[in-house]
Amino acid sequence: MQSSFTRLHAPIIFLNHSNICRLFPQRTASQSLRSRVFDSRCTASTSSPDAVGIELSEHTPRRGSCYGCGAALQTEEAAAPGYVSVEKYEEKRRHRQLGTLVCRRCQDLSNGAMVPGVADVWGRDSEEDLKVLVSPEQLRTQLARVREERAVAVLLVDLLDASGSFLSRVRDLIGKNPVFLVGTKVDLLPKGTNTEEVAQWLERSAAQKRLSPIATFLVSSRTREGIAQVAKAVRIERRGRDVYIMGSANVGKSAFVRCAECQIIVLEPAIGIAGHLPVESAMPGTTLQLIALNTFEAGGTLFDTPGVHLQHRLQHLLEPALTKQLLPKGKLKPFLPPSPQELAFQAQLGTSSPTSYFWGGLVRIDIVDAPVSTSLAFYGPRTMRVTSSPLLDDSSDHLSAVSAKSADVTLNLSGAGPVADVAVSGLPGWVAIRTEQNGGRLVLRVWAPAGIEAYVRPPLPVPQIVK
Repeated sequence: MQSSFTRLHAPIIFLNHSNICRLFPQRTASQSLRSRVFDSRCTASTSSPDAVGIELSEHTPRRGSCYGCGAALQTEEAAAPGYVSVEKYEEKRRHRQLGTLVCRRCQDLSNGAMVPGVADVWGRDSEEDLKVLVSPEQLRTQLARVREERAVAVLLVDLLDASGSFLSRVRDLIGKNPVFLVGTKVDLLPKGTNTEEVAQWLERSAAQKRLSPIATFLVSSRTREGIAQVAKAVRIERRGRDVYIMGSANVGKSAFVRCAECQIIVLEPAIGIAGHLPVESAMPGTTLQLIALNTFEAGGTLFDTPGVHLQHRLQHLLEPALTKQLLPKGKLKPFLPPSPQELAFQAQLGTSSPTSYFWGGLVRIDIVDAPVSTSLAFYGPRTMRVTSSPLLDDSSDHLSAVSAKSADVTLNLSGAGPVADVAVSGLPGWVAIRTEQNGGRLVLRVWAPAGIEAYVRPPLPVPQIVK
């Protein structure tokens, strides 16, 4: 693991049914990183000391943008987004086909490469990298126009990372515009999941953020489940207004846009499907500019937008290759490690004992005090191994990274069944905790990489597996 785990201390968040408690609200100077930007079209002012633009030569093309990521086309910086060869650019310019150009970075992303386009919010990028990367702040600035327009917003949330990917203060971005709430990657939820119950759970999460969506949908861009329902609802609601697909980085916006575009064509066949659609990839920050698609027959535009980079998410801390390894390949399946009671029996202690569970060397969950029937189920990437041991002391030396320790979280139990989930921002998955005992209390302690937020939240309604 990179030493950058030690650089920042972001808050750890605890969500329960009645309140939210935010701890450790420190911020360090490295979180104020600003990068230089290659794109002269970016809406952030390049005269600002926080955003210094590259000086483009007079030979650098200033017209046209990559249809895959939206970056301005350029021929100077081969390592930067928007790069195309001079020969290819001139050929397309002569034939007035600049809209058919895709940059080298997008070609690499389409072939599975993990090529950054956005400055790392943790400040790991070299000076040379910063010359060709866009800052997270500049991506967010592009969304400022939404609140000033009469538009319809479609807010995407990754169901596997619902707590970490759900944008806070959404109204600051969209103003009073109506919003649809869409949970993505529903096809990766455990087998047998009741999607109606998950949609209701997601709506309750929105209510905690004081957000009242017009409607809530669950979709899969891989199987196209739910896409038709969203497209139909948006088409009815927009009434000539533009539509913005929004959300945090890597929730599946471009994949959703590609599917929604095809579905809208079914509803409005006179338009015809666009020949060039945004590129989708596993790399956070694939889209770098607003990408406008003339999708609707009656006028109005569908916009794919840059993802909002949230500093507290794990993928902005790990190397891109590691981020890709954490992506699930299929439906999440629970792993049930020995319960505290079973571990105590194995150790011949005769009763339940405090236990530490380790998840992939990144996360530690301590069961400090719990009913004897307490058990845990880990839902997440198969690359994240689970081990356990008797409760360790207050040290993070055993993890792959120096970690921020949570305060103890005490939950008063009112009945048997699912108690709570533990989730780590940016990690696709969660840990479900349940007990078969009525009443009592559960005391947890959660460790996560420094700067990454952890959550204790109401349990996601998925099928429960009991040993």
